[in-house]
Amino acid sequence: ETPVIEKLNVTGRKLDPQKICGLGTLVKGTIDAVDVELAGTIVKREPLDWLNLAKVHARADKLTVLGEKFTNIAMCVNRSDDGQKCRPRKDYLDADDLAQCEAGKKTGFCAVATATRDGGGIVGATVARLPATKKGTTTTPPRLTGTVAASGVPVAILEQLLTPAPAPVPGAKTPPKPPAAPFAAGGVASMTLHLEGSPEAPQATGAVQLLRTWV
Repeated sequence: ETPVIEKLNVTGRKLDPQKICGLGTLVKGTIDAVDVELAGTIVKREPLDWLNLAKVHARADKLTVLGEKFTNIAMCVNRSDDGQKCRPRKDYLDADDLAQCEAGKKTGFCAVATATRDGGGIVGATVARLPATKKGTTTTPPRLTGTVAASGVPVAILEQLLTPAPAPVPGAKTPPKPPAAPFAAGGVASMTLHLEGSPEAPQATGAVQLLRTWV
C-alpha cells in the first residue's frame, strides 16, 4: 500500500537562510516566517515533483542577496492567495501567465515571488511547471512557463551570477575568495524574461534594457 500524507503542517520563524540547503552564503539575514502544508502520496519523485505536494508561503522583511539589500521579500508555492501575498504587481505578466499558474497548481506547481531593492528596483516572478501531455502518439514532456522580471537592478549583480563559486577547501575556517569577475560593469538594468522548455533544460526569451550603464 502506498503511504499517504493526509496533511502535514510545518511552521518556521526567524530562520537563518545560510543554514538552508542550497542558499549557502548567497543570502544573509533572517527569514521571518515560513509556512508549509504537505499532502499527497509518498513515492519516488524527482526533486521538483515534491513541490506538487506542497503549499508554501515564506516572507522576510529584509535580506541581503549577492551583496544587495532587499525588503518585502515573499514567495508562494501553490497558494490560492499568491496574488495577494506574493504578487503585488501584474504588469510584467504575459496574457496567459495567470491561467498557466492556476493549471500548474493542479497538476504541477506554480511559484510566485517578489522583492524590492533598497536602492530602487523591483523583482517579480511567476513560474509554473506544467505536466506532460499526450496527443495521439505524440507525448510532450513537462515544461516550464511564466515570466521573471526585474527593474532597476544593478548590472554588477550579473558579475556575481556569472562568476562560478570556488569549491570549498576541506578543513578551511574561511571560504576561498572567488575568482576575478569575468567583466566589469556598472549602472542598472531592467529585464523581462519569458520561460519555456523543460525543467531540466529551461530556456528564456525576452529583453534587457540597460540604463545609465558602463562596461
